[in-house]
Amino acid sequence: MELGLTIPLQRQTGHRAGPSGGSGPMYCWDLHGIELAGRRCLLGVQTSSRYSFVLYDLSPFQWQQLADTAVQAVGQCLHLEGFSAPQVDRYLALAGSAAYTKTHGRREVAFLNRAWFFCLEQELAVDTGRQLQTGLMELCNTQPCRCAGHPGLGVARTRFWQDLAALGLRR
Repeated sequence: MELGLTIPLQRQTGHRAGPSGGSGPMYCWDLHGIELAGRRCLLGVQTSSRYSFVLYDLSPFQWQQLADTAVQAVGQCLHLEGFSAPQVDRYLALAGSAAYTKTHGRREVAFLNRAWFFCLEQELAVDTGRQLQTGLMELCNTQPCRCAGHPGLGVARTRFWQDLAALGLRR
């Protein structure tokens, strides 16, 4: 799994990022550190579908172990979307071990920025009592948007499901 780190996130965490491009777009997630409700949060956006997750108020250890943190969040997202534990394990196995890379291109970063701005606009939806921001994610992933892996407007959640179905994973 490729975890594309923005330059500010590389500076924040001290993680170095190698070149991107070894994995298919369904296994690539661009990551950025954002601030919501006064806390540092992690925004992850799948490069193909623009499916997004937000983790609120990460601990210093979670920032240090960013790859593990992000992979666990992806697994949690798949569970939330109704995929079984074996299906989640299959996706994570197909994605391979996590590697820090540079972000996956200008277009993908533009869509990451749009997801970030949407999260800022919906900051009142932040639930400070939980780390995985399911309510904010619901809002973000059900809005019509554009993405790098699919033409035209569409819903990130639906496109994410389509990407997973192409891998043989169906809810």
